[in-house]
Amino acid sequence: MQTPKKLFKYKSFNDDCMELIIDDYLYFANPIQFNDPLDCKVTIFDDVNDEEQLRNILSTLLQQNSEKKLKVAAKNLRYNGPKTTDKISLLSMSETDKIISGIYSEFSFGLYDYNGPDDQTSIS
Repeated sequence: MQTPKKLFKYKSFNDDCMELIIDDYLYFANPIQFNDPLDCKVTIFDDVNDEEQLRNILSTLLQQNSEKKLKVAAKNLRYNGPKTTDKISLLSMSETDKIISGIYSEFSFGLYDYNGPDDQTSIS
């Protein structure tokens, strides 16, 4: 089956809909509520095996999302100074770094057995 080029989500226009557009989110119904059993046959391709590539993709998506939010905020404040775009770009990169460091941690198990502040013995 060929992947469609566009996805349509029909929704009444209200405050919730505006929030979805501004935040660039889509919410879907629970598959149990579908009236067609084939509607929930979703295929997900897991073709990104390189951790660095995955981090770059995540970083790009988070930065784009931050830029959108900051541009909307600047528009709402009606601030259009000459350095607005530069500031938005810098802030979105900073926000992206904070989010990535907040959700990504690398753990090493089995290196130390922690019994107290001064008692660390290697168990490797």
